[in-house]
Amino acid sequence: MLTLGFPRQRVLVAAVALLACVSTLSLWLRPMEGSSLHLSWHTGGPSAHEENTIVDPEPNGILLVTAYFPFQSKNSSEDHDEWMRQFLTNIRADVYMFCPPDVVDRARGMRAELSITFNTRYKTARDIEPLAKMSVPRQTFFEELHDKDPERELHNENLYAIWAAKPFFTAYAANATMSRYKYVFWMDMSTFRSQHAFRKWPSVNSVDMFWEAAAEQESTSPSDLVFIPVQWKPPMQMASWKELDGPLDIDFSIGSMFGGTPKAVMWFNQLYWTYWFYWLDLGYFVGKDQSVWNSIMYLYSERFVTVWANDPQTQPGKNSGQGPGECGGWWSYYVYWLAPFRERRETEAFFFNRAISEGTKSPLRCRRIRSLPLQSIFRRHLWTWMHPWWNPSRRTLKLIRPPGI
Repeated sequence: MLTLGFPRQRVLVAAVALLACVSTLSLWLRPMEGSSLHLSWHTGGPSAHEENTIVDPEPNGILLVTAYFPFQSKNSSEDHDEWMRQFLTNIRADVYMFCPPDVVDRARGMRAELSITFNTRYKTARDIEPLAKMSVPRQTFFEELHDKDPERELHNENLYAIWAAKPFFTAYAANATMSRYKYVFWMDMSTFRSQHAFRKWPSVNSVDMFWEAAAEQESTSPSDLVFIPVQWKPPMQMASWKELDGPLDIDFSIGSMFGGTPKAVMWFNQLYWTYWFYWLDLGYFVGKDQSVWNSIMYLYSERFVTVWANDPQTQPGKNSGQGPGECGGWWSYYVYWLAPFRERRETEAFFFNRAISEGTKSPLRCRRIRSLPLQSIFRRHLWTWMHPWWNPSRRTLKLIRPPGI
């Protein structure tokens, strides 16, 4: 038998070192925690030949819900028309749009041959059943809500109705089209404010991949998850927050998009209105959607999947961009994140070239980062030696079924 002339101690040390190297390599080759990142994302992606053979699939099985009710705001009607055009003209996924009758022809002209369903049941967002059937007069109610708003100088009373209606509109559309779509997403009409590369957006394969990765960590069914992107790490005040404290007015959730399976968005609508009415009855300001979302996301963190562009664990280094590189800013990072391959590549090139033209030194190309179960963010930042009592499931209310659906 052939043997190598190494002392046993050295063989043992070498074996341990080799095992450590293999373990480290395994960790590198594996997707990042909570993600479905492929190895190619670390090594520069497919070859040029492989890229040329990739065809982005159509966004079949996806429904995008939006609304447009014109009212006086800080943005001009021309701005709103341009944002609507960038959305309706380019995005190929089926659209379900709530609007007054006088908007239909203009929106249909922008949509051309692409699929769209118009719902003109409500003249304004104030007319949705959860708001219309309140015991207090609606005009008085919204005036009182505006008086309570700590940012009243920035907000129009009509905004409160639009913000409140997002979960309702999404659940309504999901219920009306229940058997036709795998995923339903709310999208602000102002999501796409300038020219963009997105057409076959969002990628259902990306949604499947990210949902499954997050669900696997928390032993939650992907079909139960609601997606809401987040901005910054949760402040420590959240660790001691409770239901009776009212909506969390902090910069955490991003309010321009949310969604999931039809079942998940209908559950979210129930959750939203349960706490909206509860905090309203306690005298709290409930006019800002993100404050209500922050609170219910905290209470039911196991039911949410997210992407966090400012996550310090995924930032690739100091650069003029934020988080995952030159991505045009963190607020709309989720749009790039959910896009199919070729549209991501085109967007990466655009942001990278723009950074160079603006004089950015050593810009970093935009990249995809991991999906996260929301609970993992709270566990990482709130479950510390200072707050060992943090409990993610402190809720006492039975969910109601709001009227109208």
